[in-house]
This record gives sequence, structure tokens and C-alpha cells, in this order.
Amino acid sequence: MPLFALLPDELRQKLIGDRQAHDPSEIARALVGMGTGAQASLWHGLSRLEVPVYAIAGSLDAKFVGLAHAMEAESNGRIAAHLVDDAGHMVHAEQPDAFADLLARLLEA
Repeated sequence: MPLFALLPDELRQKLIGDRQAHDPSEIARALVGMGTGAQASLWHGLSRLEVPVYAIAGSLDAKFVGLAHAMEAESNGRIAAHLVDDAGHMVHAEQPDAFADLLARLLEA
């Protein structure tokens, strides 16, 4: 999938192997109960957040870049969007050093 194209090949192969070992009926059950289509929308609560939140997305993951910016706009200043360059959907795996540096900066603030 293009979403995971930036993963190092070794990590991609490990993830494929891990996922192939899963019980298909349990994956189906998890998707029905916890998939994004099953989760209630919480957008209405973003403006009532009382703590700072960081929406981190890979700059190459257009869907989640858009969502991070939309959350930031809806949150009354409580959510800050942060993008990690040259990363797609799995920021922490694709750019681990940049992700760690970002987390360190955010936690120091």
C-alpha cells in the first residue's frame, strides 16, 4: 500500500509477518468493535479540551495532515498540529530520530 511505502523493507516484512499470524476472526471482531467506522465522533468536544494535545502526522500522509490541521482549527487552541518531514502514516517507524526529537521538544515545552 502506498500508505506504508516509506517503511524500511525489513520493518515492512516484519509487520506483514506479524499480521499474517493474526487470527482472521479476531481481526474482524476488532475492526467491528474498534475500527474507525465503529468509533463515535468526538469532534464536538475538541473545543472543550482542557489540556494541550499534539496531533503528529507524517508530512506525506495527506489524510492525517488534513485531520491534524482540522483538529487544530476546531480545538480552541488546545491542539497543535506537528508534521514530521519525509514520513507517511507510521511516523515513529519511518523517521524515528525526527519523531523522538519532536517528542523531546514538546515534552520540554
